[in-house]
Amino acid sequence: MKKIIVIILVLFFSLKANSSTVLFIAPLEGSLSNYTEDVYNGINLFLKGSVHLVEVGSNINIDVALKKYKPEIIVGPFLNKNVSKVVKRVCNKPLYVFLPFSKDTDNCSNVFFFGYDPLQAAKEIANNICETDMSNIAVFYSYNKLNMVEKDRFLKDLARCGKYASVISGVPTFFNLMNQFVKNTFDVEKTKGFSGLTEGKIFNYSLHLDALVVFTSSGVFSHLLDVIDYYDINPGTVYSSDSIVNQSIIGLNRRILRHIKMVVPYYMCSDLKISKDFLKSYRLNYYKDPTQFSALGYDIGSLISWILSKGSIKDFDDKYLTEGHFLFFDDKRRSVFNYNIIGYKEIEKCRNQILNR
Repeated sequence: MKKIIVIILVLFFSLKANSSTVLFIAPLEGSLSNYTEDVYNGINLFLKGSVHLVEVGSNINIDVALKKYKPEIIVGPFLNKNVSKVVKRVCNKPLYVFLPFSKDTDNCSNVFFFGYDPLQAAKEIANNICETDMSNIAVFYSYNKLNMVEKDRFLKDLARCGKYASVISGVPTFFNLMNQFVKNTFDVEKTKGFSGLTEGKIFNYSLHLDALVVFTSSGVFSHLLDVIDYYDINPGTVYSSDSIVNQSIIGLNRRILRHIKMVVPYYMCSDLKISKDFLKSYRLNYYKDPTQFSALGYDIGSLISWILSKGSIKDFDDKYLTEGHFLFFDDKRRSVFNYNIIGYKEIEKCRNQILNR
């Protein structure tokens, strides 16, 4: 049955490539509308008017939209509650559906997840540590659902190479509590002497790490490192995922920045030609810097262009895109990436670009 669906899709798209409609279903108001604008801008930038790109709200009646626009490709919706309504209507139909944030659970042959997967990023961190001789490992995480799932995935993948975290702790999101958290966790105390072995040192601490892995927001992450730096703590290599290189990161003391390794969904200062072209074109068209969601939209545009030119999603793999190295779609039709892992040199490279704009 699934082979028949694939054959129908190939024939269908080979006939429709020159008059295609892409239906973009996303929130048009509220807190997610900024993401909508960024993803839309990215898609539109890549496709450059080569298709009819129609933007509709998340609560659109899908039957009405299908009848009115007759799309060959659907991008979205964003949220699970909207995804289920659309997927049930179009499952195994002769059109492609790409979900940039939510994952399909109905196992439809024509529905694909194509976006940043923080659990894949957590796995990459575990793999990176497994390739080293690091043994003293701590994990800090925020108490939201995503960060807790990221933490669990990381620990699971870390255990596969026989390594375990000696410290696993929730991190406060209230800034006024961070100071006490760091003092208690690292057992910080003021030095009593200022000569001999303690000359020039104000604080001592007893928790010595090879690696500190943090799953939290960019703001909490940078504040945590700021406090760690204040107490002159050497945290080993500091890993973070789903963060962006922004002014809060750039503004950290260079001494603590030298410890950082970040798995980022989009690195603005990449030397890849596709990334340079995207950044230049985005600035020229929208007069601002792209976000990770703009980059995601651009990569989705690349995927759409491939399908419309080839008539199939087949062989769209092993490609360097703005969000990293796209490897393949797995057996659940979910995108698998090797994301950008950046450190001090890459952050410094972006310093002037970010601070001077």
